Amino acid sequence: ALCEQRPAWVVVTGDRYESFGAAVAATMLGIPLAHVAGGETDVATNQDGNLRNAMTKLAQLHFVANDVAADRVRALGEEPWRVRVVGLPSLDNLLATPAERSLLEANSLAPPGMPFVLVSFLPVTLHPVQSQQHLRILLEALSSIGGAHKLCVLSNADSGGDEHDALIRRWAAGRPDVSLSAALSAEQYTAALRHCACYVGNSSSGVIETPVFGTPSVIVGIRQSGRARAANIVDEMEPTVASLSLAIQRQIEHGPFANVRSPFGDGHAAQRICHSLAECADAEDLMSKHLVAAETIA
Repeated sequence: ALCEQRPAWVVVTGDRYESFGAAVAATMLGIPLAHVAGGETDVATNQDGNLRNAMTKLAQLHFVANDVAADRVRALGEEPWRVRVVGLPSLDNLLATPAERSLLEANSLAPPGMPFVLVSFLPVTLHPVQSQQHLRILLEALSSIGGAHKLCVLSNADSGGDEHDALIRRWAAGRPDVSLSAALSAEQYTAALRHCACYVGNSSSGVIETPVFGTPSVIVGIRQSGRARAANIVDEMEPTVASLSLAIQRQIEHGPFANVRSPFGDGHAAQRICHSLAECADAEDLMSKHLVAAETIA
């Protein structure tokens, strides 16, 4: 596809192996590569974390969420002029996406008028035993939360995902207060984030996207270690059933957080990215990268 289309830029985002495949193809074809969301964490809890840093080293231009991420990208030896703090474009999409609760009720994902908890727990691939333990603790804690429906989104394609899904399905069997979904549409997931009484789990959306709506969030385990936190988020890094149950209940009772400032942007990242792509397209030294020593950056 890249050979046929010969784009001016290839833009990849995040830390997934799918993005990495596109990044390698662009590199081998000599097409300028821009990477969105580099430097997000300073620890790899998943293979994704290492792939993120690998894409940083392949890319000619870096679009990052905040100053902390920019510092991490520069610490990898990237030249400062290549690093642009723009926010994350996922927030642009979030703010532009319809988010009516009826999108959930019409598909029997959330009962009309009843509070619900949005749950997603993804594999922590570098710590599979701990990942299973934390999921069991999470499910037991959810069992103790009364008066709220549980909307559970099943796992992704990462190693261990099938085992996680099997555990969740066994737990959910016969429970009238649980809905399961293999995947929600963008509109449905946005509606779930906006209208849930609390997000619980370890997806990046619990850290990056919940602040946009002030949604109470409980992050379970270490999968999101190193990411910036807004005021609406409570961490349960080493959860017990009792501590996690209490954290969820307190967040539900708190209700939506007002005036939360997101560390991940203001919803206008796309226009900044487009401006930089146009500005840098003909840069004479774009394709020749130089490693910058740490003392030079300091």
